[in-house]
Amino acid sequence: MSGPVRVQQVNELAQLVEPIPGNRHEFLQPIQMRFNELLAGVRTELVIKVYGDDFDQLEQLGMAIETAIGDVEGIADIQMEQTAPAYRC
Repeated sequence: MSGPVRVQQVNELAQLVEPIPGNRHEFLQPIQMRFNELLAGVRTELVIKVYGDDFDQLEQLGMAIETAIGDVEGIADIQMEQTAPAYRC
């Protein structure tokens, strides 16, 4: 799909999802989506990234996020990335 038909369909879809509070959306071609996944370092539709210096606090926050989104309809395979603290010289 290309040209005016694609633009019209994207505009129609955008009107449907814009009223959803807190929603950020993109309408991409498969190759664009794969490229974005490579940049983000994950192959999934939804990623929540949390950054900080306190590893214990990050782990607690990660578990809280897992709990908070666990009952959301349509969410499956929730995984918290297990990483060790990195030391920089």
